Amino acid sequence: MNIAPALNGILGDTKRVAPLLRSRLFGELDPETAERVARVGIIRKFERNVRIINQGDSPVGIFIILEGRVKVFRCTEDGDEIITRLLGPSESLLENVVFYGRPSPVCAETESDAVLFAIPSSSLTHCIGSFPRFAMNMLGVLSERTNELMYQLELVTMHPAVERVAHFLLRVMLESGGPKVEITLPYEKAEVANHLGLTPETFSRCLKLLSARGIHVQGRQVRLEARDTLCFACDPLNSHKCRDRDKIQCRMFGL
Repeated sequence: MNIAPALNGILGDTKRVAPLLRSRLFGELDPETAERVARVGIIRKFERNVRIINQGDSPVGIFIILEGRVKVFRCTEDGDEIITRLLGPSESLLENVVFYGRPSPVCAETESDAVLFAIPSSSLTHCIGSFPRFAMNMLGVLSERTNELMYQLELVTMHPAVERVAHFLLRVMLESGGPKVEITLPYEKAEVANHLGLTPETFSRCLKLLSARGIHVQGRQVRLEARDTLCFACDPLNSHKCRDRDKIQCRMFGL
């Protein structure tokens, strides 16, 4: 079933359809349901460094990123940021916040010019009650968020700094269509370090140590000596994103 034609007119730009269909919320929806859900959404354009929601605000809905990058973070009493998520096209945000029933515990801000697909809270409730597949997708997203947070906690508390950096580079590679030998970091290094619970200095030292494994970073460009150079950092949370996942030489094969 081809959903794309039904959504082209609604989104007003065919290049926006693909990220929406790759999102977990629209996965496996039939064309009619996808079209009905898409019609309650709103396309919103943001410039770089615009706050989507402030910590303490009442959430107005959820967002799916069609273009650009967004960071989700908490602000401490001292004004420091703790980055909890770094997101790109097809990823969604504020699902757990909109069902929280209280003021938002996080901020969200654009990292670049961005185009987001927003589903208002009232429409979201209607879609969940009306479309069982969409409701199941929402449960899947919330479960995924829980697993991500648990793994993030394990990563920053139990794993050495070098492993954290390698894991992040692997995630960027897989989300950009990997495995491949060249990738571009979509965020500033200082923000990646913050997200990984590292100082910028420690992050830079880790990049130097990884060069011994065939991972070379110059600015935002990352060059790998082979397509499988980052496979040592793979885990079940990310392996499903890899095109080589079902090949017998994959270290996660059969898991």
